[in-house]
Amino acid sequence: MSHVTSRSALSLLASLVLGLALASDAQAQTGACCTGATACADGVDEFTCTFVMGGVFMGPGSTCATVSCPFGACCAGSDCFPDTDLNLCFTQSGTYQGDGTTCAPNPCGAPPALEACCLGDGTCVDTAPVECDMLGGTLQGDGSTCVTADCPPPPEACCMPDFSCQMLTPDDCTLAGGMPQGMGTTCMTADCGPTPIPTMAEWMRGLLAVLLATAGVVMVLRTRG
Repeated sequence: MSHVTSRSALSLLASLVLGLALASDAQAQTGACCTGATACADGVDEFTCTFVMGGVFMGPGSTCATVSCPFGACCAGSDCFPDTDLNLCFTQSGTYQGDGTTCAPNPCGAPPALEACCLGDGTCVDTAPVECDMLGGTLQGDGSTCVTADCPPPPEACCMPDFSCQMLTPDDCTLAGGMPQGMGTTCMTADCGPTPIPTMAEWMRGLLAVLLATAGVVMVLRTRG
């Protein structure tokens, strides 16, 4: 009976030691989990940190008090994006401000001043210089606004006195003696009247082409004859 009791005690002791070892091993596999520049949780395993919390596991046994989380502010112009890592900031053409940095206060500087930007369709937008360039517009100068900007109208179909068509602004069309056809019109759709009468030079070029073609046919026929 005493032998059975001893065996039971030894088995219980072995189970306790094994449990403590497993617990110690599990504890050693946890560490700090960073989910932001200033957001960190201790005692998290790598799987939970990466796939459940969407964070960065800082290694077994690490603590939030001793690690520097690899997140920070990212400047894209004057805009600041928090909790970004170096690679993500780089792919967004931004400037990484360093681990642990935040957007409060904004480290990216003051936004660029807006200017009036005249677009190709004659409209105007108040925007930053770089955005105006991207839109293919023309900046109107420091301090300008669309309220006071005088953006030129876009070119439109202009019917000329010889019934031809040119794409001109209304003012240029009038100065050239033509008739503006209205905003949005093109020479592809404008009806400027009869087909223009060919000039003497055009007639001569056409006649020469016909004569040369005729001469070629005659020479071929004579060769065959």
